[in-house]
Amino acid sequence: MLAGIGAVTLVSFLKETPKYLLITRGNHQGALASLQFYRGKDEANEAVIENIQKEAQAGYEAPFLKSIPIVIRTPHLRQAYFVGFCALQIGSFVFIACNFIASIFGALAVDRFGRRPLLLSFALCNTLSLCAYCVFDRIAFYVDEQFKYGCIASLIAYGITFGISIMGSRD
Repeated sequence: MLAGIGAVTLVSFLKETPKYLLITRGNHQGALASLQFYRGKDEANEAVIENIQKEAQAGYEAPFLKSIPIVIRTPHLRQAYFVGFCALQIGSFVFIACNFIASIFGALAVDRFGRRPLLLSFALCNTLSLCAYCVFDRIAFYVDEQFKYGCIASLIAYGITFGISIMGSRD
């Protein structure tokens, strides 16, 4: 849980990518500010923005199977692929670890609090965390994208409450 909280905190300070801001949002100033955030103030930043615009106008889309060798041969694409892959692995490990720790807590807490109250209270928390996920998703879509991190926190809360309620209700 601490790793998830730390990751959400760190990611909240990062800016969107310049490519996303320029192509999807059409925000030239935001893309330039993002580029300066990641690369520092450089005179080549404006040239990078122009290259992104040219790429967007060209509309290059390679078929999936032809893209694989391109990703493997191009260093920055290969690095982005491996960073994404590692993030997925770490994310799933953190979720499973939180669930495991919570299940140990549930197994130990069942004697103290009783099976029924433990199951009902954490099943309610489990349902509320799923509702919170839906709320954060819609708020992130309609109001501000920063609420997407609430979805991550809701999923972690779901894993914890699920682990406690399942292990607490076992015979």
